Amino acid sequence: MLHRPALPLLCRLLALGLGGALAVASLLLPVAGHWPERVEVVRPAAADLGAGLAQNVVVDGASLRLGQEADDRGLADGPGRRSGLYTSPPHRAAAPFDRLAGRLNAVQPAGSTLEAEARVAEDGGAWTAWLPLPPDGSPLALPGRVRWLQYRLALAAAPELPGPEVRSVEIEAASSGVVAALASAVEQHPTARLFAVRQGLVGRRTANGHVIRERDRFASLPSRRALNVDGGRDYQVRLSYKGRSATAPVWDVGPWNTKDNYWDASREMWTDLPRFVPQAAAAYLNGHNGGRDERGRQVTHPSGVELADGTFWDDLGMVESDWVEVTFLWVGAPSPSPAAVPETSGSAPRPPSEAAPQGQPALPAEVRPPGRRWYLAEASTREPFETWILLQNPGDQPATVDLTYALVGGSDQQQRVQVPPTSRLSIFANQVVGQAEFSARVDADRAIFAEQSTYFRRGGSAATAVAQPSAAWYLPEGSTQPPFDTWILVHNPDDLAATVTLRLFPEAGQEVAHSFEVAAHGRRAVLASELLRNAAFATRVEASVPVLVERQMSLGADRGGATFGAAAPSPAWYFGEGDTTGGRDTWLLLQNPSDTPANVQVSYLLESGQPVERRYGVAPNSRLSVYANAVLEPTRFGMSISADVPIVAERAVYFGKGTEGRPTGGHATLGSPRLARVWYLPEGATTYPFQEQVLIANPNAEAASVRLDLVQDNSSTVGQSYALAPHARLSVDVGTIAPNAAVSARVTASLPVVVERTLGLYGGEGASNTVGVPWEG
Repeated sequence: MLHRPALPLLCRLLALGLGGALAVASLLLPVAGHWPERVEVVRPAAADLGAGLAQNVVVDGASLRLGQEADDRGLADGPGRRSGLYTSPPHRAAAPFDRLAGRLNAVQPAGSTLEAEARVAEDGGAWTAWLPLPPDGSPLALPGRVRWLQYRLALAAAPELPGPEVRSVEIEAASSGVVAALASAVEQHPTARLFAVRQGLVGRRTANGHVIRERDRFASLPSRRALNVDGGRDYQVRLSYKGRSATAPVWDVGPWNTKDNYWDASREMWTDLPRFVPQAAAAYLNGHNGGRDERGRQVTHPSGVELADGTFWDDLGMVESDWVEVTFLWVGAPSPSPAAVPETSGSAPRPPSEAAPQGQPALPAEVRPPGRRWYLAEASTREPFETWILLQNPGDQPATVDLTYALVGGSDQQQRVQVPPTSRLSIFANQVVGQAEFSARVDADRAIFAEQSTYFRRGGSAATAVAQPSAAWYLPEGSTQPPFDTWILVHNPDDLAATVTLRLFPEAGQEVAHSFEVAAHGRRAVLASELLRNAAFATRVEASVPVLVERQMSLGADRGGATFGAAAPSPAWYFGEGDTTGGRDTWLLLQNPSDTPANVQVSYLLESGQPVERRYGVAPNSRLSVYANAVLEPTRFGMSISADVPIVAERAVYFGKGTEGRPTGGHATLGSPRLARVWYLPEGATTYPFQEQVLIANPNAEAASVRLDLVQDNSSTVGQSYALAPHARLSVDVGTIAPNAAVSARVTASLPVVVERTLGLYGGEGASNTVGVPWEG
C-alpha cells in the first residue's frame, strides 16, 4: 500500500462580499518571510473534533477517517465512490488576525483524495466563500483584520480501497501589526441570466449530506466554494422567473461540474472563460472543452443552476427547464450585461443573429423540455417477439417525432412520424428494423408520451419510457429460482464507454458483484443465474457514465415481463395494482440500499376504502419480500408505502399453476415515488386477446373526483367520471367504455393519486402492467 507523507496546507483566501457586509476585489497573495506576530495556533482535541459536523466521516479520538458509505453526492467523482465531509465548528481567535495558514498531518492512500478548505469572518456571521487550502506552505495575507475562522475537510476514495486519515489539524493565525479593517461592502450583488433545470432525485443525498425530500427548496451550483452545511443559509441565491421570485440556499454541487465557481472573479477551473459564464453553457453552446464537462461527459443542456422541486415548481411556477435571473447574495460585484435570447428552431442549438455581449454565451435554440425526449432500453423483433412503440400526443397541435433505433453492432436506423393532435400512434417495430435487438430514443418537437410493448406466444411485457439515463439504478425484484430466469440489460447511449458494476443482494447470503464494460452506444445483457444460483435478490447497478437499465424475467418459454429500474431510492412509493383473487399471488419487494435499517409502513388500499396497515423492517443493503396474500383476504388493492430512510419498492403479481405449483404467468412493476393529478398511459387495447383495466389509488384522507378519458387511433375520445373514496382503490374495466378499440388513457383527479394499467392476455393466461406517466405540465 502506498502512503503519502504528512501534508502541509496553507490557506489562500479570496474574501467575497456576503450579504452586503463584506467585500474585497482581488486574490490574496502569499506573504514572504516569517509570521510577524502569532495570534494563536488552533489544534483541535478529540472533544473539539467531535463538535464538528461529520458526514460519512468517522471521528476516532483525535483523528478523522473516511466512512464506508458509498454514495452519489456532488463530492464524489464516480458512481459508488465513497466521499465524506467534515466541517469544524466556528472558532473565534484570541485576537484579530490578517494572516492565516493551515497544516494537516494525514495519511492518503493511493486512489483517495483529501482537500482542505477554510473561510473567515469579521463578526462570525458574514463569512467569506470557502476556498481550498493549497499545499505550497506559503502564508497568506487577508485584506483586513478578522476574528473568526472555520475549516472543512473533503475525503474521498475509490470503492473497496482505504480512505485518507487525518491525524492532526493545525490552523495558525497571525497579525502583521497593521490595523486595517476589511473593506466596506459593495452594495450590489451580481445578477446573471442562467439556464435552470429541475434537480428532482427525491431520496438522494446532496453534497452537504442533506436527504432530498418531496417539494424540497434549495439550489445547486457547480462548485463547493458556495456549499452550505445541511440547513445552512450563509450562501443563497435569489431567483426571478416570469414575475415570481424565491430565495434558495445552496445545498448541493452541480450541475455537470464540481469546480466551476463561475460567479467569482478568479475561477478554480476553466480560467479561459469569462466571469458569469458556466462551463456547461460554453460547452453546450460553443463547444468549449469539446462539448464536455470536467469528467469528459457530453454536456446535453447549458445549465448553470439546479433547483429542487419546491423551488422549481411551487415557488417559481416553472414547468420546464428555462432561463432565469440568478442573484448571488454573498458576492459583491456588478451584474454582467444580459444576453439576447434568439428565436428557437429545431432540436439543436443554432447561433444567434448577434454576438452575445461581454462574453455571455449565446442562448440555445432549444433545450428539450420534459416530454420531448424518451428512452427505451431493450427490445427485440426476432422470433417469436413482436414489439410495438406507442406514442401519445395530448396536445392540440401535431407532433413531429424522430425515432432512433440503436441496433446491436453499433449502427442506427432513423424513422420520422407524425402524431395528430389529441391522438395516439402505434408503430410496429418489426416492420421498421426487421429481425433485430435494439434500444430506442424518441425525440419530439412537443411534449408526448412513449411506451413499449413486446408480445410473444401467450405472454407480453410493457415498459413506460424513461426521460433520461442515470449512473445508478435499483431493481428490487429478481430470481434465479425455478421457473425464473432474470436478465439485467444495460444500454449505454453516451459517447464514452461505460464501466458498469452489478451488485446483487440475495435475501439470504452475501452480496455478489460483477463488473464489465459497455462500449459507447453499446448494449450488454447479463444472465443473473451465471452470477447467483437458486436465489431471490435485489440489484443495484452503478456506471461510470449515465446508462439505461432494464430487467427481464421469464417464466419458461412463453411468459415473462420487463421493467426499467429506479434511478433513485425514495422515502415514499405508491401502487395502483395488487391482486390476491383467482389464484393470484402478490408480492411486495422492498430494497434498502443504505447502511441504515429501514422501518417501513405499508397501507393496503382496498376498494372498500378500509385500509389495512402493516409495518416491516428491512435490513441495510438487503431486500425483503412481503407476501400480500398472507395479509389480505382475496381482494384487489393499491398500496401506499412510507419509510424512514429512502428505499425502492416493486410489486410482482404471479398466476397460473404449472408443474409443482409454480406460476406460469406474471408481471412486476416499480411503484411511483410520487403522486400526481394528471397521468398518461400510451398503451391500451380492448380488442381480442386483450382485456384492459386502469387502476387508480387514492391514499389521501379526502375523497377524490377522477376522470378517465380514452383516446383512439382516429383521435376520437370517450370518457367517464368517478368518485374515489379516501384511502381506496378504483378498478375501471376499459372495455365497458371503449369496446374493441386500441386506446391511450388520460386520468385527471382533484387530488394527487397514483395510476396503473394492467393488460390481460388470452383470458388471463398472460398479462402486462405498468405505472402511468405523472405529469405537471
